[in-house]
Amino acid sequence: MGDRIVPSLTFGSGPEPAAGAPPPYPTAARHDRDVPGNRCHPDGAPLPHVEGSTPRRRELDLRRTEAPGPGVLARPRTPPVRRYAVRAFDGKGRIADRPLFGLLGWDRGTPVSIHAHDSGVLVMRRDPDGGSALTERVMVAVPAPLLRWCGFGSREHVLLVAVPSLSALVVHGLEVVDRLLPDAERMVSEASPVREQLGDLPTGSAGAGARREPEVAGD
Repeated sequence: MGDRIVPSLTFGSGPEPAAGAPPPYPTAARHDRDVPGNRCHPDGAPLPHVEGSTPRRRELDLRRTEAPGPGVLARPRTPPVRRYAVRAFDGKGRIADRPLFGLLGWDRGTPVSIHAHDSGVLVMRRDPDGGSALTERVMVAVPAPLLRWCGFGSREHVLLVAVPSLSALVVHGLEVVDRLLPDAERMVSEASPVREQLGDLPTGSAGAGARREPEVAGD
């Protein structure tokens, strides 16, 4: 190595520090001021807590609350066997309702026969020998003479009744609904608040028993 001087290496413990002198390296002991989040004076005394400086300790509320009551039970109803919808013919005498057609297993190209009942009702039924078929837009095109014979006008709204067991669709005029339903004006005049019929109800439960699922199928 030439004339270079290599300092000697010393192994083992270093020299003992003088009495009262601080250690040359940090000790392993930890103090409150060494813990992140603890605020201490330089002499080790804790600083007063400052709101927002550290997250507050969460406390679990073990108090019991009264469970809500069952409320008013809905009136039992029997699901209808058939499915209904209100739709309108377009300007070319076509009509469609995808949910009902899907229930019947109808799709584009499905062959159907279209007939008229003596009561002025249209009857459409899946028929391999039928003279009509559903269009690409899954619609049934009703011939104009049949529409006129049944008294259906252009863009008139009608009641569709699906009969899944026969893969058939019956088309009624909406006047049949007025004949079957009770008089609407009488129902309005005779209606009374639910509280008068069922007594005192919990807050927010008034009318709970009157909620009903719609019977008319939609898109």
